[in-house]
Amino acid sequence: MICTCRPTVNKSGNILAMVNALEYTWLALKLALTVLEKTLDGVPIPGLKGAIGGFLEIAKTVEASIQNSEDILDLQEHIMKLTRIFQRWSGACELPAELKPRIATFVEWVHILPSHT
Repeated sequence: MICTCRPTVNKSGNILAMVNALEYTWLALKLALTVLEKTLDGVPIPGLKGAIGGFLEIAKTVEASIQNSEDILDLQEHIMKLTRIFQRWSGACELPAELKPRIATFVEWVHILPSHT
């Protein structure tokens, strides 16, 4: 069962401690399930090893998806920083003539990308 409740702030207002505790608990649970899965070869309970292995694979996929989302946000931030740099340089007289249209094209391209913020 997945908990859909929102975390509440404890008496001291320290929600970060709760998040850290959940993080460590999740890591410990994954480790325990991994060890359990590896030791179930001789246990005569049909499907138990497969169920634990399936759960671990789903957890791995969810974690990869979360990491991908974080990486995309980081990439978006870097592109925006680069765009601001190019915007500052786009009107500079010192730039070689062949570089100006390339910078303008990049800045236009970034502005037509859909924003997910």
